[in-house]
Amino acid sequence: MSYLEFEEKLATWLTELAPVEADDIELSFTKPPKPEMGDLAVAAFDLAKKARRNPAEVAGEWKSAVEAALAAESGLPDWMDVPVTEVRTAGPYLNLRLDAASLARRVVREIVEERTDYGRQPENSGRKIMLEYSSPNTNKPLHLGHVRNNLIGMSLSNLLSAAGHEVVRVNLVNDRGIHICKSMLAYERFGNGETPESCGEKGDHFVGRYYVLFDQKMKEERAGYAKSHGVDLERFSKDAKKELEGDELKARNKEETEFDERFDKESELLGAAREMLRRWEAGDETVLELWNRMNGWVLGGFKQTYKRMGSEFDHWYYESQTYQLGKDLVEKGLGLGVFEKHDDGSVWAKLESKKLKDKIVLRSDGTSVYMTQDLGTSVMKHEDFGAERSIYVVGSEQQHHFKVLFAILELLQFPWASGSYHASYGLVTLPRGMGRLKSREGTAVDADDLLDTLHEIAAAKIREGGYAEGDKAIEAAAEMIGQGALKLYILQVSPEKNIQFDPKETIAFTGDTGPAVQYSHARIHGIVRKGIEQGLLTESDVDGGFLSLDSAPVHLLEEDEERDVIRRLADFGKVIATSAENLTVAPVANYLLDLTKAYARMYHEHPVLGAASAELMKARVQLALCVAQVLRNGLAVLTIEAPERM
Repeated sequence: MSYLEFEEKLATWLTELAPVEADDIELSFTKPPKPEMGDLAVAAFDLAKKARRNPAEVAGEWKSAVEAALAAESGLPDWMDVPVTEVRTAGPYLNLRLDAASLARRVVREIVEERTDYGRQPENSGRKIMLEYSSPNTNKPLHLGHVRNNLIGMSLSNLLSAAGHEVVRVNLVNDRGIHICKSMLAYERFGNGETPESCGEKGDHFVGRYYVLFDQKMKEERAGYAKSHGVDLERFSKDAKKELEGDELKARNKEETEFDERFDKESELLGAAREMLRRWEAGDETVLELWNRMNGWVLGGFKQTYKRMGSEFDHWYYESQTYQLGKDLVEKGLGLGVFEKHDDGSVWAKLESKKLKDKIVLRSDGTSVYMTQDLGTSVMKHEDFGAERSIYVVGSEQQHHFKVLFAILELLQFPWASGSYHASYGLVTLPRGMGRLKSREGTAVDADDLLDTLHEIAAAKIREGGYAEGDKAIEAAAEMIGQGALKLYILQVSPEKNIQFDPKETIAFTGDTGPAVQYSHARIHGIVRKGIEQGLLTESDVDGGFLSLDSAPVHLLEEDEERDVIRRLADFGKVIATSAENLTVAPVANYLLDLTKAYARMYHEHPVLGAASAELMKARVQLALCVAQVLRNGLAVLTIEAPERM
């Protein structure tokens, strides 16, 4: 029985002793605001509400019932190997204090025995969940938005796995459409046969350069079009419109919109891109050959970045393989009355019953849109894996899109549609003045450039502080620390919030940072090495990572700071479980920061190797190694490495 299960049994026991019938009330423990108030607190609000009584009075009666049960001759339940030593109330709360020695023995034993499994639920004890994340386009490299997406997807899949669910990690690659054809057309016209190999460029960056080139050529064409039609584009600039307001501003904006619509219809470049998309959907061999070659370059580049970040996928989907299935669904939906065809030939989803606006699913020329592709992909994913839940990690700007997608799937009468969930997240930006991180495209921060910059900043700090020696060790540490800073900073914030990431501030070895957690882990291993060097420990003492349970009398750990660390270690499984239930890893990240600070307080107040006795020294070493194990387990959920030397 894990400590988490112990708390669940304790909550059930308290329910049975409650002064109000509480079978339909689920009790949960919180931590009292002050250590002297106890280890566990449970509120009487729900009980009082049911009985229509004062919560403090109910808590008082509850306290008396618990105390009577603890004093009864029949003794404690067999499972209560950590006795309750004190019961008290604080207003509407019932507070319990647990026996410190028993708690220390139980928690340490559980960590030593379970190691990397500590805090985890049994494998595949939960549901089968499909988690889709990353979802890049094959016309440009991964950017800062993809970084946050990948970090959330990677860690969320690890979290759900730790909570006992069977997780299928998938990547849906947007490898077709007009935007892909833009980079293809630019390369076809201006590439002159160069390749990523011939110019020494990473494949995704190479193709992205041609996507940018298409945009540049479009701007040139737009300028020429405006000149030939007697339109002054300066009229549409921000400077020209900043003095306008009211009807005058609306008129100017309308004028600009009408101009752009005319240009889009008559643009030679855009028309050629549309024609290339039509030829692609018609199976033109020349277009398909170019498409395969350029997509291969991009995917090769993506996989390099994924490997560096630690992103892994069980299956890759490609929209080029799913859009046709989406078209077939449209035919099915027309028969069910879910879709209707308009006079121009376009097909729309009828969503009034879902209180949403109708949505186009096929253009008038018969080509598909994103919604069509997502419908096809959703069905294909379920047919392939039959997951009970399907989670989409996609930015918050797509909230409406997923509302519409899930609504259409329900109207198409797929019973699994109700298990679909959009795990949205906000924007992540960098401070101004970050140099080359201003981006390769001019619109988004390049992921590879960001990782390189983090590496460089970390390497400089390591050399300055003497945390590692030798170029090879410094480079390895710099990669771990740079990514640790990035990952923990982003993941400690609730996904729905917009955040600004400053690499210079977050690569610090103190404070609420990833490197601070990594440094705490490394320092614990440093203490053990020092203990061996001083002859206080032998290598055989810590063979396998821990002292033997018999040689480390952890019941001696009676100081408040030690007790605080032990209580936090006990909570790790609960943090994993509740975080998975709420589909966010932010509590895990913040738990690691809090545990790091609690251990630092304990270490500062109570020396490990300088303890008053050899027995106490070994007990503190064992507790420190337990902290390191839990830090390691938590960091693994966030895909952050835990170095043993820094």
